[in-house]
Amino acid sequence: MIRVEEAEKIILSQVKDVGIESIPFENSAGRVLAEDLIADRDMPPFDRATLDGIAINYASFLKGIRSFHIKATLAAGDTTVEIDNADECVEIMTGAALPGTTDTVIGYEDVRLQNGAAVITAEKIVKGQAIHKKGKDRKENEIVATANQFITPVLINMAASIGKTNL
Repeated sequence: MIRVEEAEKIILSQVKDVGIESIPFENSAGRVLAEDLIADRDMPPFDRATLDGIAINYASFLKGIRSFHIKATLAAGDTTVEIDNADECVEIMTGAALPGTTDTVIGYEDVRLQNGAAVITAEKIVKGQAIHKKGKDRKENEIVATANQFITPVLINMAASIGKTNL
């Protein structure tokens, strides 16, 4: 029987540096990441809705407005549409960018849609609810994943989210 130190010396004497190669991320699972992955922008890059519903300006709710004219419908990837009046809202889907003139999302379960309007049925809502804030996950130039870890499907997804197609 040999001591741990001796076994370690034997193992380390057999280690070979095979270098670093850049390969498409879809072929990288099970390998070891050779570099830190850095966020190329804030993640998410904008405030976005975390559920389907309507987006309003909370000040309107505080003023007692409960019925809002639906100005537009926004899905993920759509260009935002700003509201101009206190009694306007946008219908918004999960993942869609929040218009800058809105600050609160109310889910469909707390809204009744009728004749181009959305009527809030909830007694209480909270300013900023159902919004995933810009940069909450990572800020631009922050490390998303560190080098020297096994590349897993989750890590590949993180690489794709920052536009890194080769690892």
